[in-house]
Amino acid sequence: MPTLAAGSNFRWCSRGFTLLETLVVLVILAMALAVVVPAVSRGLGTSLNDVARDMHTGLRKARSQAVNLQHSTLFVLDLDAYAFRAGADPVRNIPQGFELHARTASREMRDGQAGIRFYPDGSSSGGRLGISEGDAYVWLEVDWLTGRVSRVEE
Repeated sequence: MPTLAAGSNFRWCSRGFTLLETLVVLVILAMALAVVVPAVSRGLGTSLNDVARDMHTGLRKARSQAVNLQHSTLFVLDLDAYAFRAGADPVRNIPQGFELHARTASREMRDGQAGIRFYPDGSSSGGRLGISEGDAYVWLEVDWLTGRVSRVEE
């Protein structure tokens, strides 16, 4: 056990990092992750299931907006621009490698855009939106009476 004699110089020798150094490193890592993770997840969202899940979520969100805000909300699938929008939300793009299909009420079809309208009571104009890639199809069916969105795979 080392002892310290009176009047001798004792130097504290540290073998590690200070709290400040550790916090700086953690802040740098957090900033890097904040940039990298969204960029990677955007690049991975190109499978048929991912696109179908995004559209399914958009349809459900449009229905929720109609019920919560008590006014009709339109979900729009733009077949020409490969994009969709739920109510006042921003437009979401769909990768070009997919085929889009729509069967909706004729009053909701305009210039290559198919719409499904959701009403304040939860009901909808109804319809069927499809995404396909090769031989794989995913249909999103919206019941006109209940506004319920269901997924059917073929």
